[in-house]
Amino acid sequence: ATFSTMSLRATASDNVAVAGAFLYVDGVKQGSEDTVSPYLVTHSTTGTTTGTHSAFAVARDTSNNYATSSTVTFTIDNTAPVISSVASSTAATAATITWTTNEIASSSILYGTTALYGSRAASTTLAASHSVTLSSLLPKTTYHYKILTSDALGNLSSTADASFVTAGPTISGSRGGSLS
Repeated sequence: ATFSTMSLRATASDNVAVAGAFLYVDGVKQGSEDTVSPYLVTHSTTGTTTGTHSAFAVARDTSNNYATSSTVTFTIDNTAPVISSVASSTAATAATITWTTNEIASSSILYGTTALYGSRAASTTLAASHSVTLSSLLPKTTYHYKILTSDALGNLSSTADASFVTAGPTISGSRGGSLS
């Protein structure tokens, strides 16, 4: 699933009463003290750098004594896949486009005779090497295409518009003759 926010939740107990709790991500307090159990804060994952992070809670009792929870770790991935090694090969009515991504991703190709595309073809799901064959194309025609890719967490990337020209029938030999 893809999340742009996540909820951090803590529970606490005390021999008298818990007054509230603060939640921290990477040592930074998130919001204000929550005074209702379970203690919650919403954290934006889009504003957090990609990588491993930590969270902990600090509870306060009614006598202003504080206790810190153990730290939990979690990983954020806000990095879109990188598309590389794009190549195309053509025949008269088909073209195969291949590419790689630096992480497993699902991809699709938008294509058409203009940069407005109009058609879409999907590649294999969650792979690092991708290949799509487009069929029923017109011979000797320029086609525009754009690759769209998304990793397992929903991070999106795409290529700029590119194009290929389908092959056409080749006529060989010569015809000669004379008129009289």
